[in-house]
Amino acid sequence: MQQEIAKPLNLKGAHNVRDLGTYENKSHQPLRRHQFLRADSLHQLDEKDKETLLSYGVKAVIDLRSRMEREKAPCALEQDEKVDYYNIPMLDEMNSSGFQGKMPESMGALYVQLLEHSKREYAHIFHTMCRYPEGCVLFNCTAGKDRTGVTAMLLLKLAGVEDDIIVKDYSVSEQYMKEVFDRQREQMKQYGVEIPEYMLKSPQEEMQKTLAFFQQKYGTAEQYFTNIGMTEDEIGILKRKLCA
Repeated sequence: MQQEIAKPLNLKGAHNVRDLGTYENKSHQPLRRHQFLRADSLHQLDEKDKETLLSYGVKAVIDLRSRMEREKAPCALEQDEKVDYYNIPMLDEMNSSGFQGKMPESMGALYVQLLEHSKREYAHIFHTMCRYPEGCVLFNCTAGKDRTGVTAMLLLKLAGVEDDIIVKDYSVSEQYMKEVFDRQREQMKQYGVEIPEYMLKSPQEEMQKTLAFFQQKYGTAEQYFTNIGMTEDEIGILKRKLCA
């Protein structure tokens, strides 16, 4: 039976907040809902949005945005005493330089770069997630597409989800973020900043290339998690969060 791709929660101030527990794995075991939310920027959440996320069970937010992104648009939950907030910047140098440095040749190349050169950050992210064996952990970046997308891919691989579902879960971000991407494109033009058009899209082939690299280099999610320094106990905690 074809699996339905996760739809965003009904929030006014964020457009790409989705539950990884929507899916089932290769053994047809449903993943657990209310454990992991992937998300775009949370800086425009209103009070109703915040209450929706708290009611959903969110106990921790792991913000993958750079220092510059965070200062420009602070997370609406950063100061909320009901939520633990963590900032673990990914691609900080690229974002904080305003995309003035050398750009990757494709998003797939960027995702491979993340997997290979951000292992310390990924270890920090997953160590932090292990502190919440039962609470809902939300992880986000600005669009919920790239840094968030690779993080979601790693968790879904660990849960044993089929690659074609992982690809579709990634690619649908372009649909949900279209209005935001259109505004960003115009804002960049106004500031005289030229960024490649592919950075505002999420075609399936980019995640397919990433998964092909991952399979060739690491074989299994467990191997990658071990490679970045996760213990067997920690990997077990994440697996139980994903599918009890």
